[in-house]
This record gives sequence, structure tokens and C-alpha cells, in this order.
Amino acid sequence: MNKRHCYSMSVFMGITANFSGATALADINGGSIDSGDKVIAEINQTFAIKTHFALSSTTTITSLHMNENNSWTRSGGQNPHHNGNKVLNFNLEWADTLEINLTSSSADTFLYLLDSHGNVIQQNDDGGVGYNSYLKVDLSQGKYSLVAATYYVGVNSSFNLRVEPLPLTVMPQEQFQINMQNGYAPFGITSYRNGSQHYVAYIDSSGNGIQNDVVIYDVAEKSKVSAHTVSHWYNSIHFLKNKPVLIFSDGDNLYRQTIGNFAQLVHQDIGKFELSDDNTQLVSYNDSNVRIFSYPDMTLEQTLPVTISRQVGRSTARQCGLSKNNQYVALDSGYEKQEVEVFDLITGTSKVYNATGATATYSPSFSDDNEQLYVGGGYSDGHIYTFDLESKKLVNTFKPFSEYVYNVQQFLDNRYLLTAGYNGAVKIINRVSGAEYWSSENYPGSISHLAINGKYIYSTHGSSGTLNSKVTIFEIK
Repeated sequence: MNKRHCYSMSVFMGITANFSGATALADINGGSIDSGDKVIAEINQTFAIKTHFALSSTTTITSLHMNENNSWTRSGGQNPHHNGNKVLNFNLEWADTLEINLTSSSADTFLYLLDSHGNVIQQNDDGGVGYNSYLKVDLSQGKYSLVAATYYVGVNSSFNLRVEPLPLTVMPQEQFQINMQNGYAPFGITSYRNGSQHYVAYIDSSGNGIQNDVVIYDVAEKSKVSAHTVSHWYNSIHFLKNKPVLIFSDGDNLYRQTIGNFAQLVHQDIGKFELSDDNTQLVSYNDSNVRIFSYPDMTLEQTLPVTISRQVGRSTARQCGLSKNNQYVALDSGYEKQEVEVFDLITGTSKVYNATGATATYSPSFSDDNEQLYVGGGYSDGHIYTFDLESKKLVNTFKPFSEYVYNVQQFLDNRYLLTAGYNGAVKIINRVSGAEYWSSENYPGSISHLAINGKYIYSTHGSSGTLNSKVTIFEIK
């Protein structure tokens, strides 16, 4: 954009810089840096709701969102450390994507983003409408500053500074009914997508151990592709990542099935299992031990004894989580138990984590950085328990539901947790604060399983005694 060739006259005072230890820099006109940056607000990010506040040097708010008016009196031009410009200091307690708009009806704005040392990370002149400034930035945890500046020096004008996280839009894309005999939600779900190809696999169970099918469903054609009868109704099923190949157990044996072909026996004596994201490791587990196999050759690499017990008769509750780096395996203890056992596959040892106060432990999973463990709570509990993996310390407890939390897993690059449970809703919450970003409608019955594939969420739900079992697919826009 061509600038208007006129300049306001201004004399820089040459005062020593005093900005959070920032290194002195020369301004654009070759003068020295002014100090005493006028701080207009302090933001400490702890939860994401819209908040109104008056800008001042002492204001602290607890929100990502800011939309306020202020003004310049003899602005400092294109100098991020001039005392005529206005500063917004903020602290991100978790990584986030922010949209920042600096607008003025009568001034040509200039926007700076600084790190905690006062160094310019990004800047923008006319990225917004007209002569207004705009930044869209992906920021990690830490302290930052925004400087509301002007293109020219010595401007007297009002402005608006708006900061907000990039919004999540979650839309139900597809839903299909299964009509399982007893109305229970399907046990297990996984998906494969490639262009127009879109398949979902789930365990369609009557709940009586007589007729249980591993089903591959073509979402585009709205029809079943295949159904393989298995002997147990609570099993494991996974598509290989980015491949149209389904791996599942019938309760006793492991099978491999390419879409459009028959299932083939891969290995005997494999019950419930988890498969690593990189398709190189398979973890089989039961009440006695955890076995680690290399995949696809199924060479047994380790067998580790399980020390925690489960409630007798509640074997269906036992679930397993595998860390992203394939180092840790977590095993819950299920109904009326408070323990989770975490196995370190490098050292061959285990630690027991205690969710004090929990009425059950379900769906253990790990943060993407392999530093935290997430655990769902049980009946009349509704909590998510977050542990520091190294110290075993309970660092956070959230209550997104009033009853069982059957699923909890990290979602979208460290910012969110995806969770669901007995209350019949899928929720996305902030993983640090527990603030709710989004919730689906309350579906009949409980949400028993969730799966994530790129920007798509898959959930299974249903309730005992009614023919309302469904799979719902949500898309993140």
C-alpha cells in the first residue's frame, strides 16, 4: 500500500530504555529510544471468556479476550519502545493462536508483538482494512507485549485494540444409526479418510456375547462394507495411520483387514490392545500383564506385570493409554478404584498414581509433550485428573461432567482436552484451566468411545434397552 508522503514533526527525548530488560535499539529516524513505555493493561491468561475492562497501567484481567478503546497523545511512530506508544503486556499460560487488530478512524496504525525481553517478534503496518494493522500469530506459553503504535510520529488520535483467540467452530457433519439390539453405544471406534474415501469401523454388539460384529462402514455410501463376527463385545479396533487397513481383536486373537478384503489372522492370544501412532508398536494388556510387541512382525519385546487390581466383574472398564513417544503405557483400575499404573518401557519399571477422591479411573492418556497424565473419573465424580508424570503429583482437577468420564485425550496441539462420558455430551475444554470451549448437544445415553482423525471427531453413544445407538462425526472448522 502506498503511504501518504506527509510527516508529523516530533523530537525524541533520548531517555534510557527501561522495558523488561530489553536491549537498546535505534529508532527509525536514527534517534535514541525513549523509555517509560505506557502500559495500558496487564493480561494473565487463565480462562477464555469475554471480559470488559478499562485500560490502565494497573489493570489485570483473566481472559484472552480484549476489545477496548484508548488514545495516543503525541505517539511515538515506528518505535516499539517510545513512551508515546501504548503497551499491552500479557502472559500465555498455554499455547494459543491469537488474532490481533489495531484500528483507528483517523490514524495510520502500526502494530508490534514483542517477546519477554522486548525483542520484536512480528510487526504489521497495513494488514487490516485500509491503514489498520492485523496479526495472526501462533504463540507458545510465555510472556509477550503488544505495542499500539503509529506509522507517523506525534499523532493524536483514538484507537481500538482487539485481541482474541482464534475461535473453534465444531459442526456435526454426519450421524448414522446402528440400532444395536440392546441400545448400548458401540464399543470402540476408529476411522480412515483419504480424499473421497471415508470409512468408520466400530464394534456392533448385542451385549450378550452371542452376536458381536466388527463393522466397517462407508460414510459416503451410507452402508456397511463388511462385518466380522467376534467372540467378545468389548475389544480393541484401530485403523493403521493413513492406511485403509483395520487391526482388531476378537477377544482372543489379532486380525488384520484391508478394506474390501477378508480379515486375516495375525497373532493368537491378543485381547485388548493399543497401537502406536507410528504403527510400530502394539501394546496388549489384561489384568495380569502388559506385553509390548513390535509391529507388524509381532515380536514380543517386553512383558511387564500389572500390580494394581480392578473391581471384580468390571473387566470391561480397563483401558490403556500409550504416550506419543512410545515410552509410557498407562493402565486404569476402573470402577470404584483410584489407581492408575504407568509403565516406563525404557527402564521396565512402573509407578502407581492415585486419584484421591475418584469413584473410578478411566481412559488414561498422555499429553503430547509426554509430561502429563490425564485420567477420567467415575460415577458421581465427573472429574478429569491431571498428574505430573515425573513427580506423580496431582496438578489439576476439572469437573466437566456430573458422572462417568469415559474418554479424555489431548486435542489440537497442546491447547485442549477432548472428553466425553455418561452425560451424553462431547466437550472440548482448555487443558490448563478446564474452561469449556465447546460442547455438543446432550445425546441420549452415554458417550462410550471417541476417536480423532485430523480435524474430525468421532463419537459413539447409546443407552441400555433402547434402539438409539449412533455414531456422530464432528468437523472442526
